[in-house]
Amino acid sequence: MKKLFFSVMALLATSGMVMGASFAVPAVTEALPDTVIEVPISVEGEAALEGINLYLEVGLPLEILAVSFDAGTIFDGNNTGKSPYDLMGNMAAASTTTQSGSVATPGVVAIMSVAVPAETPEADYVVRTYIPDYGVGSDLAGEAFDGQGEGVIRVIPEPATALLLIGAIPFLRRRRA
Repeated sequence: MKKLFFSVMALLATSGMVMGASFAVPAVTEALPDTVIEVPISVEGEAALEGINLYLEVGLPLEILAVSFDAGTIFDGNNTGKSPYDLMGNMAAASTTTQSGSVATPGVVAIMSVAVPAETPEADYVVRTYIPDYGVGSDLAGEAFDGQGEGVIRVIPEPATALLLIGAIPFLRRRRA
């Protein structure tokens, strides 16, 4: 019985590094229509990464333009340089491996560039590290875990439009018949 207990403890200790980690995106990122914003994708908790597979999705009509592992992330200058990705409008799949064996978390692992079209209505649009319609989630070097990230891109009205409306209030008057 003692042997079983120590075997289970050893198994939990070796797998605990990955099980304690989860993906994260900012809870709220504000954006104006007709802009491109950068959304950081992070890993929270302790893990040693040798590679990463990302499956990303944003709410329509937003569009993913690029995924970068080299712009101020923990993979910056320490990835295979291949960084292949497939862009499918509001979805993307991207992956990379390290050159030096592994990097430690927590930290930002990628930056996702998202286009907000000019006609985008003011609303909250979901951004996440999994694609529910295809049943795929991001993982670390083929090691899947439950901690997927989800946040919101909040499209806000242009300040100039709001100022014009406020400035027009004195000129609006009711006509009487």
